Amino acid sequence: MRALATGAASLTLLVAGCGGDESASRVGKLADYDGTKPLHVQIERENQGSTDLTYQSPRGGDVPATLVLPPAASTNGKRYPVVMYVHPYLASRGFFYREAFDLAEKGLASFLIDATVARQGRPDLLDPVYAADAFRSLVRQDVVDLRRGLDYLEGRKEIDLDRMAVVGQEYGALAAAALAAVEDRVDALVLAVVPAEPGRYWAKEFVPQETQESFAETMRDFDAIRLIDSIDAEVLIQNPRTDDDFPLPEYERLAEAAGDADVRWYEYGHQLGPEADTDRQAWLLRELGAH
Repeated sequence: MRALATGAASLTLLVAGCGGDESASRVGKLADYDGTKPLHVQIERENQGSTDLTYQSPRGGDVPATLVLPPAASTNGKRYPVVMYVHPYLASRGFFYREAFDLAEKGLASFLIDATVARQGRPDLLDPVYAADAFRSLVRQDVVDLRRGLDYLEGRKEIDLDRMAVVGQEYGALAAAALAAVEDRVDALVLAVVPAEPGRYWAKEFVPQETQESFAETMRDFDAIRLIDSIDAEVLIQNPRTDDDFPLPEYERLAEAAGDADVRWYEYGHQLGPEADTDRQAWLLRELGAH
């Protein structure tokens, strides 16, 4: 991702920070689906400590996913808390594999999906006419697919869905925040590398200046600052102080609007760093009561 400028910050102050309940309501309608339809789960591979599978997306295609369980889950009859992960734009579910296996050793299950953008081939978002609608469609499908993932986890005897968290980093934070805003099954939320209005900075990445405002308007209901007040889950926000892609004042604006959220800062760039991984794991273990 190229470096993003801070010039729009003053304008975004005029339009953000309000309408949270309305945004959550609109996102809820976009993320609606028919929960009575079968999931059509296919087990692709049983690995040591994990299962690769697919399930059918209500919006088309199959969702590749990996379920990682604690080592004794198949024999001890216990039910474990679970963390869902949504990866950055230029990644796949493998981005969080190491963390998932580390948490499994400490008593947390993990469920990782390939976001729509990773499994369909990254679409051409450089067309200024269609880019905004295409990008919103990707995020919308991710939210629906995460909800169906929760449906799948409800049927797993090893999973305690009363202790459930979702983690989203960068692009993945769009769907993670939306899921937490519309799903009462989410107990804890981690947002990493997410400014107040991420849609505005994705616009800078994909479309020319003359269509950036309309792109941002199309994505506004998925902006973290508009959803944060509608989220009942416990929230951890992890953001960098030296990012060349998203401006620090936008990170700070989300922190100021986040109320009782646990906000942590890191002296790293866009990729954060190992301290963030360690902090996130400790926070998840504490919030979900793993033992």
